[in-house]
Amino acid sequence: MRTRSGRHSWLVAILSMLFIAVAVFSCASPFNTSTTGQVVVNFGSGSGSRAPGVLPGTVASIDIAIKAADMAEIKVTMTTPSLSATIEVPAGASRSFDVTAKDSSSIPIYHGLASMDIEAGAVHDLSVTMAVLYALSYEDTYGATGTPPTPVYREAGKQVTVAVVPGTLVRTGYAFSGWNTASDGSGTPYAPGALYTMPASDAILFAQWTVITYTVTFDSQGGSAVSPRTGILYGGIAGTLMPTTRSGYTFANWNTLSGGGGTVFDGNSTPVTADITVYAQWTANPSYTVTFNINGGSTGTMTDQSIISGTSANLTSNGFGRPGYTFAGWSTGSGVMTPAYMDGASYTMGGANVTLYAQWTAITYTVTFDSQGGSAVSPRTGILYGGIAGTLMPTTRSGYTFTNWNTLPGGGGTVFDGNSTPVTADIMVYAQWTLNTYTVTFDGQGATTPPVPLAPVVNHGTPVGIPSDPRIDENAFGGWYIDAGCTTAWDFSVPVTATMTLYAKWTPASTGLQFTVDGSTYKVSIGTATDTAMIIPDYHLGDPVTTIETNGFSGFASMISVNIPKTITSVENNAFMNCTSLATVLVYPISPPLAGTTMFAGCTAIVAGSIKVPGASLTAYSGAVWWSTYSAYMMAQ
Repeated sequence: MRTRSGRHSWLVAILSMLFIAVAVFSCASPFNTSTTGQVVVNFGSGSGSRAPGVLPGTVASIDIAIKAADMAEIKVTMTTPSLSATIEVPAGASRSFDVTAKDSSSIPIYHGLASMDIEAGAVHDLSVTMAVLYALSYEDTYGATGTPPTPVYREAGKQVTVAVVPGTLVRTGYAFSGWNTASDGSGTPYAPGALYTMPASDAILFAQWTVITYTVTFDSQGGSAVSPRTGILYGGIAGTLMPTTRSGYTFANWNTLSGGGGTVFDGNSTPVTADITVYAQWTANPSYTVTFNINGGSTGTMTDQSIISGTSANLTSNGFGRPGYTFAGWSTGSGVMTPAYMDGASYTMGGANVTLYAQWTAITYTVTFDSQGGSAVSPRTGILYGGIAGTLMPTTRSGYTFTNWNTLPGGGGTVFDGNSTPVTADIMVYAQWTLNTYTVTFDGQGATTPPVPLAPVVNHGTPVGIPSDPRIDENAFGGWYIDAGCTTAWDFSVPVTATMTLYAKWTPASTGLQFTVDGSTYKVSIGTATDTAMIIPDYHLGDPVTTIETNGFSGFASMISVNIPKTITSVENNAFMNCTSLATVLVYPISPPLAGTTMFAGCTAIVAGSIKVPGASLTAYSGAVWWSTYSAYMMAQ
């Protein structure tokens, strides 16, 4: 730091006025009066001094810089003892004069600025107001090595940009953090590059430092991660380090080079002087063998498996087999029943060869029964390999007889016997059935011409066909019944489900009827018959009764019902005219009889449903000529 002992104290407080008089005189050597003017500078001492108020004894040199936009810069330096010069300046407006006075150590002590117009061929007076310059110096008090930044000189009140870097100052283990007006950092802080306002005195800014902490980073090179150690002071140690592991390797040490050619790093002894990355060094472990023992199995082979000590690998998938058993895993001993490792499980190799033993679990099988329409049979479960299902629960099916169980639904497989067939897998077996057949016997109950059945043997669930009608002269055939007493008629649309006998029903014909030969058949009329329930026979004297004559029963008011047999093929007009009590007509035709439209004229008791057709469909009559007249009175039964 420079001192100001040679300067009056009042010059420190206020600006001094330096008047530079430029004398006008004729020069010994001519100058270009058309383009330049002259400025003569002369610093003297005493009362004739051209710089009143300045102590000439303190000024050793004066630097003058003359600038303008339309000219090159002119620099002039005047030194003791004369401190004078004659300067030619290009003519023009706004020539700037920057004047700095320095002491014998070349330290700036005064500074002034002036501007003037230069007239060609003229000598000019220039007045410059000089201000005292003060020094802003930089120092370190913490023992840093190197040189601080060069001081700067400014007038009081001017702003200075504080040094961004501390020159060449270096403090081991610390980072430069800025400047402070107090050496211990208790004054006003200034960040690097901040603006500082110059006081009316010399000033010092002191370097400030922040302690540096270092980080040790660990590259495990394939091992488990190790967290960095941070906040280590210069020369400090990282401390005991977290271990790292690597499958198949043994840790050796940490090294400053990845290949191990650097310096071994010990967290408890190696000093840390910078951020550093250290690298784990590893030694490969040897390999050992896993041998697989079949342990009771009978099929398959397996190759030994090699695994590096300290590493884990999935065991080779099981390749052994044992009929009737499933593989349960591996145990570490032949007599150890509980598996220690499942198939394909991870195995960590120790420091020696090892043998693993297959463990087996007996399979139990299930036989499932598909009764194919029969009653359900529960599955047989828990059967060991090669065992039998045992005596099976019977199954039944309406209309069928059980034959056997078979491995295929259609019976083309193998017969399955619960007491002898060995079970070696889960299996479904299928019931085989024989459809029942039944004999239907038709009992004519005294018929002179017995019935001829269409098929006396029928399959279960199939209706039996209607046989030919039996024959007994002078009787009316009344159909087939399931009982000999003929109380329940048989419906031939119903499927047969058992062997049975059907019985013909006969009703004796009314006496007194009159039969008229008509070729090979007979016509019938009332004759002397008086039955109110009139029964007309199917046959008379061996031939069929086929026609009810015109007016055959007309006017018989006492007749309540009439039975018309199947053999009747024609009912002529007015056959039952004015039978006023006739309310029920029973008809047994195979085909619609040919009838006149007036066959029931005057039968006032006939209403809807009076004409009954046992077992027939009324639509069979829809083509008859009388249909439109009598269809409303007909009813199937």
